[in-house]
Amino acid sequence: MGYADITMKVEEAFKGVTAGDEIIVRTSLQGAICGRSKTPVSQRWQMWLTENKGAHSCSRSTRDVQKDIAALRQLANS
Repeated sequence: MGYADITMKVEEAFKGVTAGDEIIVRTSLQGAICGRSKTPVSQRWQMWLTENKGAHSCSRSTRDVQKDIAALRQLANS
């Protein structure tokens, strides 16, 4: 039980943060409740976070950093 804080560097931001920011993402340690405790170091992710920078595996977060990227960029500019 419990939570882990993961430090991430933002490469591209769409809402709420700025590219280049370092953010702390909080996630549960339990996969059974959608925790992301097994996010490996030094991997690129497209992270979908809650308003308080929480992450969970039941969100649209993915290792495919190009997934829906055009739509995200379009939404960010509207």
